[in-house]
Amino acid sequence: MRPPRSTASLPFKLVTVAGGLFAFTAMCMLATTFGHPDAPPNRFFNRYGVTIILIETVLLMVVAVFAMAHDRRTTLAARRQGESPDNGLTDAAAPLQHRAETTDSTGADERPH
Repeated sequence: MRPPRSTASLPFKLVTVAGGLFAFTAMCMLATTFGHPDAPPNRFFNRYGVTIILIETVLLMVVAVFAMAHDRRTTLAARRQGESPDNGLTDAAAPLQHRAETTDSTGADERPH
């Protein structure tokens, strides 16, 4: 098995950027609640804050779904070629297969305790 990639793919970098932007905007909106009501940032977020948060939420959801679809496509392509997926994860069914091999037909564990 190859070692996991050291860098994230582009879709996951976009998820990181969109998530960071969302968190920054949410913190800015929270910070403006403690400021003077007539301050320019406060007026800006009172006017456009909800719209910005909604747009960023939709953007984050779209980018996250795209990243998951890209990862799934990459994993399936690697499996078709007989390679292990280059995402650093192991096959989730491996522990179940090992468990099935170490039990008898009654389901009792054959391994010594």
